[in-house]
Order: sequence, then C-alpha cells, then structure tokens
Amino acid sequence: MLKFVAVNKENLTLAQEIQKKVFPKEYQNDTLQNSLNSSPEYLSQFWLVKVGKKFIGLTGIYYYPQYPKDAWLNWFGVIPEFRRKGFGRKIFNRTYAYARRLGFKNFRLYTDLKDNAATLAFYKSRGMKEERYSPNQDDFTDIVIFSKSCHPFKRKIVSWGNKYLYIQEQLLLSQNDMLNCVKKKVRLSILIFLKHPSIFLRFCRMSFFRKKS
Repeated sequence: MLKFVAVNKENLTLAQEIQKKVFPKEYQNDTLQNSLNSSPEYLSQFWLVKVGKKFIGLTGIYYYPQYPKDAWLNWFGVIPEFRRKGFGRKIFNRTYAYARRLGFKNFRLYTDLKDNAATLAFYKSRGMKEERYSPNQDDFTDIVIFSKSCHPFKRKIVSWGNKYLYIQEQLLLSQNDMLNCVKKKVRLSILIFLKHPSIFLRFCRMSFFRKKS
C-alpha cells in the first residue's frame, strides 16, 4: 500500500535525494525547500511516496494566484527501479483526487516534448488532453500542456489556451519567489485600477491592440 508523507524540514534532504533520482537532468534543490514556506499550505505542496519501508517517488501540486481554478502537478515521478509496476498510475490518481477535494476546477501540467515519448503516453492514458504551448511572451517551442477536468460530473476538458505560464521567470527565480513576484504585480494592478481606472483601462487597450498587430 502506498503511503504519502508530506515534505517537511525533517525529511527535506531525503525528498531532495528522491527528486534528484527521478529528475537527474532537471534537479532544482530549492523548489522543495521553498514549498515549506508557501502560504496557504496548498500554494505549493509536496509528498514523498513510500511502499513498505522504501521511498519510491515524489509528487506535488501548486497553483498560480492569478489562475486560482487550476491545480498543477509538480515534480511527479517514480525512481527508476520502481517504474513500470503501476505505482506511477496510483500516485497520479491520488494526487488528482486531492486536487479535486481542494475544489480546483482543472488539473494540469506542462512538460517537454523532446525525448519524452513514454511520459507523454502516460499522461494521455490518464485521460488528459494535450495542447501545445506557444505564447508570445515565453520563448519556448517544445512545451506541451496536459489538462483534465476536476468537476465531479462535467468531464469536458477546458483548454489552457496559451495563457502565460511564467516559465522564463521560473528559470530565473525559485518558485516561491516567482509567485510572490506575481502576487505583487496583481496587487499593483488592482491598486492602479482603484486609484486611476482610466490609466489602467488605457493600458489594457494598448495591450490588446499590441497583440492584434
């Protein structure tokens, strides 16, 4: 039976070791540490996955403050010696179920298309809808987004629609710092709108016509 253990200060080093085994080419040792300070708790949250006495994998979710309906799968994976045994499917299903209990409307993730055929096939087998990510703001051409509805009855999947994902910012900043930066920008936009609505609306019109041109 799988056991999920929340990543905390006591097991942080172990979690980082598992992360490195699962993602040797994408390892970021500050991501898990920053999640310990996220607020509210589910802004960024991770779990170690255990079978018997052996830790076999990792999973997590986060969300962008400006996209509150969407839960994103984060650092999900199983260490090599425990792959192809059905554990990945069970871990995915438990993480998805948790996102639904939290009240999110959509469950999403993004991944790289390059040399990733097995991973892409896995997410398709979980009933996720695939779409390419190619917005003007992010200079990435090999990113694909997978999405799945969290609604208990409506299974129609809502496309992401190329909304900005702040991938470039995530490469420069830790996730927690990036989210704080986004929240500051959102608060600033609200403040400008409340004090100077005409300036804010003018800026919105300028942004709209810039996209159209």
